[in-house]
Amino acid sequence: MLIQLPIPQQNFGLQTGNVPIAAAYLKAAVADLQNLNVEIVPESIASYLSDNALLRYLEKKRPDILGFSVYCWNLMRSLWLAKKCKEKWNCQILFGGPEITPDNALLQNQPVDFFCYGEGERAFRALFTSPNSLFFQGLDQYNDLTLSAEEFLAGLPNPYLSGFLEPQIEDCLFLETMRGCPYRCSFCYYNKSRQKIFFFHEKKILEAIQWAFSENLSEVFLLDPSLNVRPNLPAFLRKIAQINKGKKLAIHSEIRA
Repeated sequence: MLIQLPIPQQNFGLQTGNVPIAAAYLKAAVADLQNLNVEIVPESIASYLSDNALLRYLEKKRPDILGFSVYCWNLMRSLWLAKKCKEKWNCQILFGGPEITPDNALLQNQPVDFFCYGEGERAFRALFTSPNSLFFQGLDQYNDLTLSAEEFLAGLPNPYLSGFLEPQIEDCLFLETMRGCPYRCSFCYYNKSRQKIFFFHEKKILEAIQWAFSENLSEVFLLDPSLNVRPNLPAFLRKIAQINKGKKLAIHSEIRA
C-alpha cells in the first residue's frame, strides 16, 4: 500500500495539491508482476482523515509493505504514522521521494526498512524482483534490470488513463512531459535528481491531454520546470491547441524566458 500525506493547510474545506502521482507511477511499474497487489490510499482519504483515522484505516488494511511519498511538508507526519503502523502489525516500511537523501539527519534511527534515493520506478520494481535487495541507495546498482530508466519510463502507461488517480478532486490533470532540467540552480532539486533530461513521448502526452479534454476537466498542469527546453516546442504547442478546441482546458506551465 502506498500513501502520500497532504500539505498542511490551516483551513477547513477542500484540500488541494496532494495528487499521488509518484505512487501511481510505482503501481504502473509493477502492474505486470504476478501475485502482487499494489493499492494507493486515495487522495480523498489521505488528504482528509485525521492521524488516528488514517491509522485505523491502514490497520484495517494491514498491508505487508507500506510505502510513503515523502516531501518536506509531510516528513514528520509520515515518520509518526510509520512508527505507529510498525507497532500495530510490524509491516515493512518504504520511504521514497525528494526528501529521502543520504545526508538527511532526520531519517536516522527511524522505523523505516527501505529507503529509495532518486527516481523510484525501477527501484520499486527491484524490491519485488530481487529478493535479496534490502536497502536501496539509488538505481546505479541494478544492472540486472535490462531497461534503462528512460526506456522503462517510456513504456509505462499514464496513471490517469490507467484509472489509478482521482482527477475529479482537483479537476485537473497533472502531467509530466519531461524529467530533469538543463539548468543548475543550487536551490532546486530537479537537476540534482537526474543528470540528463528525459522527454516523455509526444504521443503519450497528447493522449493524456485528449483524455483530460474528453473527461471535461478544467485544467492541465504541466509539471516540467522548464517546458521551453523541449525540442520542437512550437509544433508541440500547436498539437495541444488542436486538441483544446474552444480553449476549454486551461493550460499551466513553467518556462524560462
